[in-house]
This record gives sequence, structure tokens and C-alpha cells, in this order.
Amino acid sequence: MIVAIDGDPVNGSASLTAFVREKAAGDKSVLTVVRDGRTQEVTVTLAVREESDTQQGQGSQDQQQGQQEQQGGSDQSSPNNIPDWLQDFFDNQR
Repeated sequence: MIVAIDGDPVNGSASLTAFVREKAAGDKSVLTVVRDGRTQEVTVTLAVREESDTQQGQGSQDQQQGQQEQQGGSDQSSPNNIPDWLQDFFDNQR
């Protein structure tokens, strides 16, 4: 699960998308991910997604957002609107 990009906490796919859209293709970013209970930082280079990939991915993104809303998730359209548990996670990393 991606929990931050360049040190900024993300609240889900829409929040991550908002941060990524602020960047250009070819930019490097550091993703903070939690995998198997461990936090890792991964440096990535952003690229432009092919049109066919974008159309295929949209359905799963909508489905994921709907599932999170059903689970009481917060407004993902605001990149700085993060749940308390994620804010606590970042506060404990300092």
C-alpha cells in the first residue's frame, strides 16, 4: 500500500493521483509503501500511461473508491485529507 509520495501522506488512489498530476513525466519521486508490515521507500520515475491502459484502469479505480467510501473512508479528492490512523503513522515516523 502506498502511504506517501515525497513525504506527503496520501489517503487513497484519488489523493495519490492528485499528487502525481502535479508532476511531469520523467520526474522522480519517492513512494513510501507498507508491505508485509514493513515500511519501505522506493524511488520511481513517473511516465505517461498509454491511452488503452488509462481506460482499462478507470473501472478498477472507481470500484476501489466506492469500496473505500462504503468502509467510511474520507474525501479522497483532497490530498491533505487523511485518516487519523495514517496521520498517527507519520507522526510516529519522526
